[in-house]
Amino acid sequence: MTSPGLTAQEERQEFLYGEAGQDVPGVDPATVLGTWRLLRSDLRRIRVVLAMPRSVAKSLFLVITPSFVAMMLHRWSHYWHLKGIPAVAWLLWALNLYITGADITPKTRFGHSAYLPHPNGVIVAAVLGHRCTLFGRSGVGGGRGEEDVGGGPGLPLIGNDVEIGHNSSVLGSVRIGDRATIGAHVLLMKDVSPGATVAVRLRSMVVAVREPGDHSGRILQ
Repeated sequence: MTSPGLTAQEERQEFLYGEAGQDVPGVDPATVLGTWRLLRSDLRRIRVVLAMPRSVAKSLFLVITPSFVAMMLHRWSHYWHLKGIPAVAWLLWALNLYITGADITPKTRFGHSAYLPHPNGVIVAAVLGHRCTLFGRSGVGGGRGEEDVGGGPGLPLIGNDVEIGHNSSVLGSVRIGDRATIGAHVLLMKDVSPGATVAVRLRSMVVAVREPGDHSGRILQ
């Protein structure tokens, strides 16, 4: 995880040599080679999740999937952010939003092997660890308050191997521990311990029945 109050250079050094970079030595998101390696890790993650064998045709298919396109545009947006050229970084952010529907700010940092199964509607402004999965219309950010726990003022810090479910939101200066799972439709504004599962306990039930042959649109109790 990242320490609060780091400069761009210190952030790169921690990513290279700190806790978050232990299992990916030499991957620097502020270099072309490092960004390329991170994208390769994203592509491998998609291939593993989809159980696709290696072939040229299937690799070409994976490259044009919204999941990979969203991460590709964000990785290069983050690269230019670290290089101190915000105009290019925000241009790529806008392109990502228009093409895939993913709203991922240039400052957002993913570890390796990130996966967005359905990027449309995903909103991210945070620091995330390795092998994180964000499902459709999930939101991570909020900008609530000034406290910095490592993701930026008022923003979350997400650990490694975290899954965030459909339509869930992680808001404010919260820490999500490694291997945590956030279920669908959760609004989370508190810290989550490593390995924990957070879920909304709502049961679906039949609330009305329409009689056979009734095409009026009336719902009869």
